[in-house]
Amino acid sequence: MPNMLLYVLVLTSVSLGRCLIEELELPPFLKECIVMKTQHQNVTKSPSESVCNTCLTRYMWVKGPNLKKCYSVKGNTSMTDITNFFGKLLCKEIPGKRNKRDTRKIRFRKEIRMLTKMERLRLRKAWNKATKSGLYAWLAKFHNEQVRTSAHHGPAFLGYHRFLILILELILQHFDPSVTLPYWNSGLDANMDKPENSILWTDEYLGEFNGVVKRGLCGGARITTAIQ
Repeated sequence: MPNMLLYVLVLTSVSLGRCLIEELELPPFLKECIVMKTQHQNVTKSPSESVCNTCLTRYMWVKGPNLKKCYSVKGNTSMTDITNFFGKLLCKEIPGKRNKRDTRKIRFRKEIRMLTKMERLRLRKAWNKATKSGLYAWLAKFHNEQVRTSAHHGPAFLGYHRFLILILELILQHFDPSVTLPYWNSGLDANMDKPENSILWTDEYLGEFNGVVKRGLCGGARITTAIQ
């Protein structure tokens, strides 16, 4: 008998419960990403879970607190100020006129594992100065959601990112003229049984293979703001 009363009470409680399911509009940025990822793709080959994960991750990063910290520029610094500064760096690299017998210093960009210990140390110091000064955050402003389509989904991809790499290298050379930006030949690790055991993912090179990077070249770097 007590059990029957308990069942009756449970059923009564369930019957009294009500819920309202209401359709909500997706945030514009998230909606644009989903449309962009699906309109030209075969949905049978692009799992919806993959599309959602990509777009949600991007949305949380762009609209979340991380990017706000990275992009916040204190003082009266504007995009014009940033563009002018990068223009000065480029002017040193590309002179306005050609001089007789004008030969500029050739850069040797090494595979990162070919850097000497001293070269890695100088690169690390220049990188830390770039992040602490805020110049790295300035560069990040040119790689934002406004260029995600034009710079990532068309013929401009290679040219745009080569330009960003050049600016990054010039920023590093602003602090140490002897530094050149190394490259990573991922093919050297492709045939490893466990690529995560590569020497790249150690303190001497790039730090952690996964998660928050606390060691290595950029380990523990904190993006600060630049004040002019």
